[in-house]
Amino acid sequence: MNNNTIIFSISWILWGIGYYLFQPFLSIFLIKFISPNDLGLFYLLSEVVALPFPSIGNILSKRFGIKFSIFFGMILSGLGLIILPFSKNFEELLISIMLNECFYIALPNYYAIMRIQGESVITKVWAISVSPAIIMPTIGGIIISSFGYLFLFLISGISILFSIIPLLSFNFSFTKEKLSVKQKIPFVIIFTIVPIALSSQFIYLVIKELYNLNLEIVGIIATTAEIIGMITTYLLSYVEPKKALYLSFSIFSMQIFALINPFFAVCFGIWEAIIPISIESRKSVVDFTYATTMQIVGWILGYTIATFIANPYTSIIFASILSLLLLPIIKRKY
Repeated sequence: MNNNTIIFSISWILWGIGYYLFQPFLSIFLIKFISPNDLGLFYLLSEVVALPFPSIGNILSKRFGIKFSIFFGMILSGLGLIILPFSKNFEELLISIMLNECFYIALPNYYAIMRIQGESVITKVWAISVSPAIIMPTIGGIIISSFGYLFLFLISGISILFSIIPLLSFNFSFTKEKLSVKQKIPFVIIFTIVPIALSSQFIYLVIKELYNLNLEIVGIIATTAEIIGMITTYLLSYVEPKKALYLSFSIFSMQIFALINPFFAVCFGIWEAIIPISIESRKSVVDFTYATTMQIVGWILGYTIATFIANPYTSIIFASILSLLLLPIIKRKY
């Protein structure tokens, strides 16, 4: 890896530390204040508000530069987690999560400058950024058990804020030609996100409730899932994208067996491969703005379906079935 790739890897590792510390426990925290059946609606609303964020990031990068756009998005994202444990009702929780999702402002710019570094750099950096998942969910469970959710979200938010520090040494000057190449709007990305959205906020909640697991065990399962996702993502960066996506969804669909044995929840970890592989062919900030927006639309569609289903168990079943239905589509058209 060249120096620039290392810089982005360090930045995303810090982001990953914050993200994987809290993510497996977010829904578990939220149901202290809202009904489990309302989780789909909650996440749906948070994604609807985030829909314009990639475009805002594109506008900010044109007016103030890529560095400003990334810094602005990540600072707001970290602050959202810091105020989250002080939120006590649906509206306050929603505002905190919406702020956290301001990372979507930064993403198109992150993707574009990583893509300029070379092919498969996005997938490789993504895989490296998953490395904190080896230990952070387990640490998260321990932190909650020992100190409570306040410390969990404070540490997570601060880590995400620190993710901008490595970028201070990065040269953000690029030619306009490299940043202005446009491709067709990638609508297919929507359908690669929907199965992930259907199960992402429910899988660990379901196995905790179904098998009466303590938070440390949930953390260990989540850690194992992310280790599998990290290794798979890195290995698939050397595979042709269509084949890589087909294999990823084949494994992802097996999470349905978590309703029989909790350790099948580790199949959910393959989501880490699906997202970067599905966008790797993009090239510019504008192009990644389209791609990131389509990802958000996929989250919105998935959360909308989950809201109508209104049952975390059924959402996981539907996510697996939809993953299998996508396989022939990927094989023929992706």
